Amino acid sequence: MEHHGKIVRQRIEQLGINQTKLAEKLNMSRQNMSHVLTRESIHNDLLKRLGEALETDFFKIIYKEEEPSSSMVEESKIDYERYILKGRLEQLEIMLEKKEVDHIEEALSKIFTKEMKKVDQKIKEILSEVNELNDFIYDKYKWETAQKRNSKDAKP
Repeated sequence: MEHHGKIVRQRIEQLGINQTKLAEKLNMSRQNMSHVLTRESIHNDLLKRLGEALETDFFKIIYKEEEPSSSMVEESKIDYERYILKGRLEQLEIMLEKKEVDHIEEALSKIFTKEMKKVDQKIKEILSEVNELNDFIYDKYKWETAQKRNSKDAKP
């Protein structure tokens, strides 16, 4: 059996793919990806995921000289089904998170709208008070002006 890590590494180099980006695509750290590429044997589930990410059938490459045993084929099928179910679960989790985010955004929007209405009301109250003060000041100015005129007119 050939060294799995070397085969995968060669394919990565052929495709010119960045190991870090591949690691991110497979939800693993760069260090873990580097470790995987040093392994002589890679578990079928991970080999399948790597194959999908790199669009390569590593099973055909690795087992080209030897036929996989029926137990290996069965394990591969189970691993593949597990992989598919895991992907569906991740999709559902993302959908759930999105719904929660949508719900949070909706709640925040309602709170913001409610608070903005309060702010608008407060601004209207303040403007009303400012207008009343302006009217008072203007009336006082007119009264004082009239008083000054009257006192000038009253003086001989």
